[in-house]
Amino acid sequence: MLIILVLGVITVLVFIYFYIVKRQNYFKDRGITQGKPMFLFGHSLGALIHTRTWTDLVQSVYNQGAGNRYTGMYHFHFPLLVLRDPELLKQVAIKDFDHFTDHISFLPTDSDPLFSKSLVALHGREWREMRALLSPCFTSSKMRFMFNLINESAENLAEHFLKKDENVVEVEMKNAFTRFSSDVVATTACGIKVNSLENPKNEFYLMGQKATDFSDIWKNIKFLLYLIVPYIKKVLKIQLITDDVFTFFRGLIDETIKVREEKGVVRPDMIHLLLETRKGIRKEEETNDVDTGFATAEESPSGLVKEKLHRALTNEEITAQALILFTAGFDSVSSAMCFAAYELTVNQDIKKGLERRFTPRGRRAKGS
Repeated sequence: MLIILVLGVITVLVFIYFYIVKRQNYFKDRGITQGKPMFLFGHSLGALIHTRTWTDLVQSVYNQGAGNRYTGMYHFHFPLLVLRDPELLKQVAIKDFDHFTDHISFLPTDSDPLFSKSLVALHGREWREMRALLSPCFTSSKMRFMFNLINESAENLAEHFLKKDENVVEVEMKNAFTRFSSDVVATTACGIKVNSLENPKNEFYLMGQKATDFSDIWKNIKFLLYLIVPYIKKVLKIQLITDDVFTFFRGLIDETIKVREEKGVVRPDMIHLLLETRKGIRKEEETNDVDTGFATAEESPSGLVKEKLHRALTNEEITAQALILFTAGFDSVSSAMCFAAYELTVNQDIKKGLERRFTPRGRRAKGS
């Protein structure tokens, strides 16, 4: 009996081994370049255990495909196609984006009810509908409307440091820009005004920090196990958004929606756009021109999704979209601003050129 059990276990392990090896030769079998993946973990282990950055990982994979339009990599045993050709990238991500609706799930959607309603977790028709609802937020006309909200947060940032009557003001840039990013997302995505520099311990900022904190070791281990063995998701009970963060943001959005509906408040932000869809009066752009925003290629007509939601968006769905925008921008925007500030500091000629460009005389000279 013991021999049969041992042979059974060995057979299963051998099957798993060859299954993973076969999966990790997916691109090689199809004549596509690929790096040498680590057994079971593929190319991702270093980034997952923080011995290398995701940027370094993607850069190395990109470089391995030199001379090709695309190359292959593996996230554990899942094959991922990395596009290198700009035209091909535009084709997939912009022109024909509506044909690529089903993204890899890095979190079990049924274990996190809020995350499961966000754009990044939706699939198929649900993704198309939500993508079509959110796209108008990022047209050039909407960005111009939102610019005033962003500019107000920028003025708060400048005024905070101008108040310091000192010859030299030391600034911890990451902290300052993170607070600025939080304020911008608060005003453009969540519809509220916050000044995190003047009120550093405001609840919105603190909850935002908690929502974007991925330093919990046990949570990371559970994520890792789920990625390797997705079938144990019910046992792991993984939550991206903790209950207190969910309760705070849900209450915030509920109150914002209630005030706007009762008092007829109109504000050029994402909450307003999503509330308009509830009324069934989602309006087209006032101009007859197709507004592609800041895109370098035009979306396909089918990508604009003429089909509408057959029901009204719930407050929870609106909260999910606002929160996913917050988590996406909270750290990435502040990091980009830190790098930009550093480059302007060490490249004074570029900095002075920008200063000239943004003075009133410089703007008139440029016709803006």
